[in-house]
Amino acid sequence: CRPSPVNVDPIVSEIRACKDEDEVTALRRAILAAEAGFAAGLADIRPGMTELDAYRTVCDAAQRQAGCQVLVYGDFVSGPRCEQGGGPPSSRVIEPGDLVLLDFSVVIDGYRGDFANTFVCGGRATARQREMFEACVDAMRAGEATLRPGVLAKDVHQAVRGSFESRQLDKYFTHHTGHGIGLGHPEAPFLVPESSDTLEFGNVLTIEPGLYVPNVGGMRYERNYRITETKYETLTHHQITIDQP
Repeated sequence: CRPSPVNVDPIVSEIRACKDEDEVTALRRAILAAEAGFAAGLADIRPGMTELDAYRTVCDAAQRQAGCQVLVYGDFVSGPRCEQGGGPPSSRVIEPGDLVLLDFSVVIDGYRGDFANTFVCGGRATARQREMFEACVDAMRAGEATLRPGVLAKDVHQAVRGSFESRQLDKYFTHHTGHGIGLGHPEAPFLVPESSDTLEFGNVLTIEPGLYVPNVGGMRYERNYRITETKYETLTHHQITIDQP
């Protein structure tokens, strides 16, 4: 008789959740390329460009940094589209004072980071938008303060949500706090209220607080972290700012 099939997904997921040194090296290469894309986006995206133009700007910079063809995917939205949280680039023309939300990955040899920034293009943030930005940065810091082996993933989520709650903004935080990254997107651990995951040495994960307020704007800020034996290492060092140079 034929043996019964075995579901190996839980085993594979557990193995992939903790990265070996060679995997971290691959992740760093992908992250460097994405950081070059973020820098180009912040410097070169201007009113009058389309979202597709913005995407091409990021892709060109990422490929120059990588020195090879790369896959770039993620959210490239502007203006009112930011309030929806993201989406692929479109032919929409970016207008002066629009928010531009970039949340993307660069894939090299199968590995990718996943991080974000949102900025005002060709203008200045409103007082309310700057308040939202500051709340997102504070929420990210609250999440970072919990990162270490043995912490429940759901407690990281609650730290981020609690920061928004302290400002009475939590109803505008409408998605997860973060997730693991590597060969897949997303991977364990999952930073959500119902998660049963526990942070372990070798996890590489995101924290991505965001706020989406109708008729005001939508924004998200995200970094990537490696859980070390005692705490964490920040892997992404792109500029997080709402102000365009």
